[in-house]
Amino acid sequence: HTAPDDVLNIGLGGGFTLGAVITHPNVKTVDSIEIDPLVVEATGKFFLPFNNRALEDPRARVIIQDGRHFLETTRKRYDVIISEPPNIWVAGVSQLFTREFYSTVVERLKPGGILVQWVPGYEMREEDLDLILKTVKERFSHAALWRNGPDVLILASQRPPVLNLDYASTLLRVPAIRRDMDAAMGVVGAPSAEAFLLNPARGFEYMDIYLKGVERTNTDDLPYLEFSTVRNLFEFPRLKRP
Repeated sequence: HTAPDDVLNIGLGGGFTLGAVITHPNVKTVDSIEIDPLVVEATGKFFLPFNNRALEDPRARVIIQDGRHFLETTRKRYDVIISEPPNIWVAGVSQLFTREFYSTVVERLKPGGILVQWVPGYEMREEDLDLILKTVKERFSHAALWRNGPDVLILASQRPPVLNLDYASTLLRVPAIRRDMDAAMGVVGAPSAEAFLLNPARGFEYMDIYLKGVERTNTDDLPYLEFSTVRNLFEFPRLKRP
């Protein structure tokens, strides 16, 4: 996004994502929604060296709230909404991956706004991922997917996204942004950050082809993901707990 004035980050965790967002010079405000006040306390106490001391940045505001409830009740609109909740098998989290949730996201985005959806690819089958993509695509005209090792990022918007390489290169000259991207490239194994950005695992123009034949979507009434992802914990040998 070339003018990400206002950003929403659902799920504070250790503050790594919030710390990455505040390195972008064009960002003016970041609202970070975290449901657990103890997480906020731990982030400010133990993770400062890893999150660019994000909680001390005057642009950042932490709100103790349920992410979906916040979106449904706020009047503020955002240029970028980043959804990074806990793993989907945690009770209730699948409600942040439903058709109804993404309808709310659309309403809270400014024209040209972008959704960034994190997905825990290490605990998912491909059909689970297809279900998420199908659900996102029902509410957004354009969607693409990038893989970063075991993690998955989905970008979605109502307008055709255009990657401005000149703008991206300018951002990558910011030392903190370059450091974050270089660390990511160590996982991805791509020759450069630019090459990674230009080569999604599933591109915008081919998403409808990828999703051909996927019939189901994840909804409030039928939260398929909540049950399929918890089942994966017991079916995947590498995920079995001792």
